[in-house]
Amino acid sequence: MPENDHQHPKRTLAEENDFQPNPRAPFVELGLATCFSFLRGASDAVDLVTTASALGYDAIGVADRNTLAGVVRVHAEARTAKLRPVIGCRLVLLTGEEFLAYPRDRAAYGRLSRLLSKGKMRDAEGDWQRKGHCDLTLDDLAAQPRGCSSSSSRPMT
Repeated sequence: MPENDHQHPKRTLAEENDFQPNPRAPFVELGLATCFSFLRGASDAVDLVTTASALGYDAIGVADRNTLAGVVRVHAEARTAKLRPVIGCRLVLLTGEEFLAYPRDRAAYGRLSRLLSKGKMRDAEGDWQRKGHCDLTLDDLAAQPRGCSSSSSRPMT
């Protein structure tokens, strides 16, 4: 097996940074996109968490576009920086509406994961989905049971 000289180790916050918990902030960022929101977000978990801590936030919310891919790294880095991670997802429907969804418990997190899997496996007509796409409709979202807080935003143009 060839050496992978081109690979860089994943960036992480050092435990010895001695982060102190910030007091409860009147405002925190929700709906941040990480580098896992392809062509939409560029910052990695280390940069997002370090900046949030420096700004005095006590929590940080991540909601990548139709994926939960960035939440694991943000969760780990937020814990190191003594911030409360608010884990969510930005659901972008085929018609352009966007909803921020924040599961309230483990069961809601599972339902959100199943909804995302449905959108990534099959398109709106039920055919096998193209790679990198997530087709969700308002009916898909409405069929979800309670347990996720959400807010909507207008379609982006």
